[in-house]
Amino acid sequence: MSLSLEAQFVLVALALYVHDSVLLLHPDEVIFWPDLRGRWHLGFSSDSARLGRRQLYLPSLWAVHRPIFRARWGYETPLAGSSPGWDRLCRFHRGLSFLVAGAAASVFLLLPAALILRLPDRFLLAVIALAYVFVLASLIRVWVMREHCPLSRGKLLAVTFECLICPPIAANLLRRLSLAVKVDQDAAAAAAQLLGQQAWDTARDAFVTRLRQQMELEEPGSARYEQLAARGGKLVLAESA
Repeated sequence: MSLSLEAQFVLVALALYVHDSVLLLHPDEVIFWPDLRGRWHLGFSSDSARLGRRQLYLPSLWAVHRPIFRARWGYETPLAGSSPGWDRLCRFHRGLSFLVAGAAASVFLLLPAALILRLPDRFLLAVIALAYVFVLASLIRVWVMREHCPLSRGKLLAVTFECLICPPIAANLLRRLSLAVKVDQDAAAAAAQLLGQQAWDTARDAFVTRLRQQMELEEPGSARYEQLAARGGKLVLAESA
């Protein structure tokens, strides 16, 4: 059974969006994100889905309005960086939430509905125009706030071009900007700082599990094996801290 041209268009748009959303993280990288209530959450990449040495991570496809931040944690010893001021990081991105959500709703909800229902061309053109209004407004805001943008001018120009020629990719604009933020703080320390007690207990167990996986690759008694064991011991002791 062949798909209609409208269905093919929708599937292509979704495929472009999902492809642009997928992340490949190093095993020592994690993702932080805030919810609408200001509470922070932590996500790990998949141990079973790999491409080379990197692991697959797929953020929530519905949460285009939410910034996500990439952070690393030291296997042997904690990274020495200080807290970046997590709430401050969100201020620049928070203003884009409504705009990218509007672009995503136009492209993935209104436009498919207009195509599937075979609405008159004027409705279809109106939806396309609305999508570009949100895309352009998002890009204008980013350029106006250029001094706070983590991307270089050249990279921002490239992202702007991609968003203009492919609105499904524009739905990921907020994520692209937040992922470009350099976080120097050790991810385990950041998790202890940002997460609630129950979430931190779960995250700590995940950190320890990944350390043990690394230890299995080392010769028992080697210098790195001992460093990993010491790091894991400190994380375990944090349970009763």
